[in-house]
Amino acid sequence: MLEFSYIEAKDAHLDIAKTCIDYLLSDGLSDWETIKSTTTDQQNNFNVARLTHPFLDYATKNWAYHALKCERDDENLFKLLDLLLDSKLPIFAAYIEITDPKSAANSTSALHIAASSGLAFYTKHLLEAGYDANFQDRKQRTPLHLAASNGFEEVVEELLKHGAEMCNDEYSGYTPIHLAACANRKKVVRALLKAGVSPLERRTHDHPGNWCGNAR
Repeated sequence: MLEFSYIEAKDAHLDIAKTCIDYLLSDGLSDWETIKSTTTDQQNNFNVARLTHPFLDYATKNWAYHALKCERDDENLFKLLDLLLDSKLPIFAAYIEITDPKSAANSTSALHIAASSGLAFYTKHLLEAGYDANFQDRKQRTPLHLAASNGFEEVVEELLKHGAEMCNDEYSGYTPIHLAACANRKKVVRALLKAGVSPLERRTHDHPGNWCGNAR
């Protein structure tokens, strides 16, 4: 009887996630400041960085996917993520510039990234380390807004356990339950209702819009 070897999916995802993050820490983001200083053309800088570091594009776009799929509380993975997403280190600023050019390292946090990626285990790790569950990004979104809009029920529940404000509004006046409902995230809506959010929660204000000149 022939036996065929197989790859355990969760173990493989964990190894790939670690490989991606380790690459970003050791090579992929190491010379971003040097590349950026050669020209003010941001797109050209991205192209140079991707040509210089062929695995950069994949690593930045997919480490979170693999970390989510491994579904594991892994200490070594968390250590790597703590290094990559430490807002006090230059490498975090480089990572944010490459992945979200319109943002800035001081207007987002590791908790925003974990929440928007559905990483419940890492979210818990960050909250227990003292991260602010109500820190707002450049669009006044808290981690709860991002987790709710993306339908990550376990992350939402973890944030609520650690004092996340349920009814904070973001720049468009929406609270987390509005974002979850608009995206048809019924499990998140149910979790927020169970936590005490009113089903009649109102939008606080309209989108400010993009005004020019002396428009009111």
